[in-house]
Amino acid sequence: MEFSEWKWYWKYFATVAGLTVSAQIIFWIAGWGWIFSIFTFTNVSKKWETAYQRYEDLEEAVQAVCLAQESLDAAPEADKSQRQTYLMTYKLQYNSIAADYNAAIRNPLDTGFVLPSDLPKEAPTLNVMQKEQCPE
Repeated sequence: MEFSEWKWYWKYFATVAGLTVSAQIIFWIAGWGWIFSIFTFTNVSKKWETAYQRYEDLEEAVQAVCLAQESLDAAPEADKSQRQTYLMTYKLQYNSIAADYNAAIRNPLDTGFVLPSDLPKEAPTLNVMQKEQCPE
């Protein structure tokens, strides 16, 4: 191909690049520069770290529920009421962590736009996590 046949590609590229740079400058001047900072390497790595930490918190909460269930099953009758209270507390804690995880995933400025692909889009229910994590 001759250069004259490629001219329109260069015009198209220059137009798109010019519009992109112009939009960024206008956003920075208007105070909306944070829109572009969402996708910076530093921000994405921080959000990924937070997302993985939240998921690990879910797994730890499930382990606590599993231990509380085992403790309840093995407890003598006199201690069952207290162990049941512990179990309910750990279940509520799991639900609270799951709600925080889901809220962060739904918030596009928190983790929503940059969620790692190997994490679920919604926190698994306690029953599902117990089947995966707890020994029978």
